[in-house]
Amino acid sequence: MKRVFKWIAALISVATLAGGIALVVLAVCGYQEFEDAAAAKPLAQAVEEIQKDPDYVPLEEISTDFRNAIVAVEDHRFQEHQGVDYVSLARALFNNIKAGHIVEGGSTITQQLAKNLYFDSEQTLTRKFAEIFAAYTIEKEYTKDKILELYCNLIYFGDGYYGIGEASRGYFGVEPGDLTLSQATMLAGLPQAPTVYALREDIEAAAKRQKSVLKSMVDGGVLTEEEAAAVVAPVADIKKAA
Repeated sequence: MKRVFKWIAALISVATLAGGIALVVLAVCGYQEFEDAAAAKPLAQAVEEIQKDPDYVPLEEISTDFRNAIVAVEDHRFQEHQGVDYVSLARALFNNIKAGHIVEGGSTITQQLAKNLYFDSEQTLTRKFAEIFAAYTIEKEYTKDKILELYCNLIYFGDGYYGIGEASRGYFGVEPGDLTLSQATMLAGLPQAPTVYALREDIEAAAKRQKSVLKSMVDGGVLTEEEAAAVVAPVADIKKAA
C-alpha cells in the first residue's frame, strides 16, 4: 500500500511539474506574440489611430450612466486591478469547466481593449497570455480614464456601429452625453454579444440583457433597486434603419 501511495505522489509531482512547464511555455509564446504585434504597431500609434476617428468621443462627453453601466457589467473591479482580474479569471475557469465549454471569458476592460487593438477573435491559451501582457503594458502607459475612453470608442455594438458615438447616434439619434439611463443601460449590454443583442435584430434579447446590466449596477451600488425597477427598455427611442 505504501508503494501505491508513493507512485501516486510521484505521478502528482510529475503532473504538477509538467503543468508548470506547459504554463511557462504558453506564457513565453504569448509574450512573443504580443511583442510581435507591438513591433508591427506600437501602442502609441494604435491609440492615435483610434483618436483620429471623426466619431471619437472624449470620456467627459459620454454620459455618466453609460460609463457606470459598462464598468458594472463588464469589469466591476476595473478601478482596482492592474489590467488583469485574477478573481474573475478563476471564476470563469470554474464556470467553463462546470459547463463543459466556454461560457465566460473573465477578461477585464483593459484586456478587451488590448484584444481590439492588437488581436483577432481567436481563443487560445497563448492568445490569452498575449492579451495579459498587452493589458499590463496599457495599464503602465495610460490612466484608467483614458483606458475606459478608448474602450468605449472601440467596442462593437452591433448593426455596424463601432464606438459609443456611432451607437448612440445610430440607435437613438442622440449624442453620447445625452443618453438617458434607459438608453445607456441598453447600449452597455450590447458589447458582450453584439450580433445576438443588436437592437434591430432581437430587441427582446437586448431588453433581457439590459436587466442584467441594471442588476450589476445595483450590486455595484451605483443604482438603487427602485431606480433600476423604474427603467423601461427604450424600444420607442430606437431609430429605424436607414
